[in-house]
Amino acid sequence: MNAFLRLLCYDDPSRQSWTQLHPDMPMDFQQLPNLTYGQDMRVGSDDTDPLFWPIYLVANIPLMQEIEDTDIPGKKAILLNVYLVKEECWDYFDVPERVRHILELEDPGHID
Repeated sequence: MNAFLRLLCYDDPSRQSWTQLHPDMPMDFQQLPNLTYGQDMRVGSDDTDPLFWPIYLVANIPLMQEIEDTDIPGKKAILLNVYLVKEECWDYFDVPERVRHILELEDPGHID
């Protein structure tokens, strides 16, 4: 099954709007990255050295959804939406409720 990775950056701490950082990246379903909350990643233009790409942090649980496959009419594909925050803005964002719930299940009382 085909899959696409979509990188979205939250515009502000409300998490109500975001900007797509890169065109959707096609990949094999088995190659979709295993991303976790708070994980860092560099995102940038293909014509720039990755060492100079800005650092982003995964700012929410990645969401997977089924979409129409743009390469194969009538077939479905998976779209993985990854929500990011610029590293320098990370401290302005509270832990999202979905992540907070998971963290509390894993370690009650850990989140303040």
